[in-house]
Amino acid sequence: MVLVVGSGVLKGTITDMDSSRFAVLMSTVYNGTRQERRDIAINPNGTFEVAGLAAGNWRVSIQFGSQSFEEDVQIPSGQTVERTFELATGAATALLGVNGAGKSTLIRAVLDLVRIDAGRIEIFGVDHRMPAARAPLAYLGERFLPPHAARGREVLELLCRLHGVPFDRQRAGAECVALQLEPAVLERTAREYSKGMLQKLGLVACLLAGRPLLLLDEPMSGLDPVAHALIRDRLRALHDAGTTLLFSTHALGDLAAICDRVLVLHEGALVFDDTTARFLALDPHGNPERALLGVLAA
Repeated sequence: MVLVVGSGVLKGTITDMDSSRFAVLMSTVYNGTRQERRDIAINPNGTFEVAGLAAGNWRVSIQFGSQSFEEDVQIPSGQTVERTFELATGAATALLGVNGAGKSTLIRAVLDLVRIDAGRIEIFGVDHRMPAARAPLAYLGERFLPPHAARGREVLELLCRLHGVPFDRQRAGAECVALQLEPAVLERTAREYSKGMLQKLGLVACLLAGRPLLLLDEPMSGLDPVAHALIRDRLRALHDAGTTLLFSTHALGDLAAICDRVLVLHEGALVFDDTTARFLALDPHGNPERALLGVLAA
């Protein structure tokens, strides 16, 4: 399924269902925040369009026989989106903002998963729409959800193959140990993993890829304190070794430990872009939550 998101509009094309029955297929797009549900009429050619959607997070749910598709999308506000910044090689940059500010959408735009209406994105000087632009990066989303029946080792082997690097069993085991993930669990299926274990597995996959740029969308979300601390320390070590990091987070206590730069998005605009030290200095006591509130209220 291919989705294109615009101001108040969601367009899509379903490419892997039997199109002969689309005329009778109805599905939904659901906004959990506003408790609003809209029906989608699928055209015979597999396309659909829903207009008049309020800005915010929506979930597209399509069912067809025994097949089902779900994807979360973010509908931006009608105003012009202004996000202009440049990441320095080797920098660790945190992307902050309230829910719906556009953090995940920005990361998805960098990955060319959503279309941008204007401007340009370059990754190490290459237009982000070119497949070669994504060769130097690895990505970990908020929820790493590999196939439930696949063993952890098989997931890592597959992702290494997709990245074009050999699977190093010894290094994989060492990365697991560093994150307190027992190497033996790599022989268990993903359905047996907790959320924290899955996030660790996803991070191990990123590390095995050996890319100079990591894009992480709320990698700490839902983790217990031990897993959180382990992943934070591993990201700090990656930064110290010269890896470029861009990650969204609500765990503001990690800023001083990992980041040397902070970006704040609010209502589709970049409202703060400076060093972590200057961000924390916005509050007399260096409290990151109050510093963020001050930026958003300005």
